[in-house]
Amino acid sequence: MSCRRTIAICALTCFAEVAAAAAGSAGSGKAIYDKQCLVCHDTAPEFHKEGPSLSGVYGRRAGTAPFFGGYKALKGAAFVWDAESLDQWLADPRSFLGGRDTGMTLHVDDPAQRTDLIAYLKTLR
Repeated sequence: MSCRRTIAICALTCFAEVAAAAAGSAGSGKAIYDKQCLVCHDTAPEFHKEGPSLSGVYGRRAGTAPFFGGYKALKGAAFVWDAESLDQWLADPRSFLGGRDTGMTLHVDDPAQRTDLIAYLKTLR
């Protein structure tokens, strides 16, 4: 095998590993969900606890969980839950909307844990 080809294969492997790490681990995210989120959120569609069901949250417009009336600060929100908005929300939900009370108090300090949790939320349909 040529040196260039070997270097190219190594570079592609490194990029793939970096991309996978950036995408997070859904398995690790589920463990975080079970430990920190399950008490207030369910994953079954339209089954709400203190917080809304997280089924289908990724890609949904904020404040539009079917049959959930809580989190009034998010009603009429003009953004969609994506990786960036979920990361900001999970990092500090109290300051997410400029200090308005969002109803959620838990925050996830570790960026890697937020990435894993978001990877898990993406799997919920």
